[in-house]
Amino acid sequence: MKKLPSEFQLLGVTVTVRQLPYDELQKKNRELVQRDGRDASTAQNVLGMYHYGTHTLYVVAKDLKRFTEEARLSVFHHELAHGLLHMAGRFDLSDDEALVDVLGNLIMQADKTAVYE
Repeated sequence: MKKLPSEFQLLGVTVTVRQLPYDELQKKNRELVQRDGRDASTAQNVLGMYHYGTHTLYVVAKDLKRFTEEARLSVFHHELAHGLLHMAGRFDLSDDEALVDVLGNLIMQADKTAVYE
């Protein structure tokens, strides 16, 4: 995957991918955390997020200079892993950040090294 999709399907549900400037992403995260009634301490300095209620995957936009395209792809795949586990009904695993990190990196490696004939 060389660039991020604008949308994809998980179990027939369309997941929208939105790329937001860093400050806008922080604002959106705070808004969604407050709206969903979650712990506000989780709304700090995010580079991506998967919102289950709207099936939207957010990733920081290219405008963050110190953030490479490789890092953005890593964030996308991390958030994708959250979505996959959630859609599989494994909400407990979707909250396991260590597992989600590894799974996201594995998905990214498979994506990057895939050979099509």
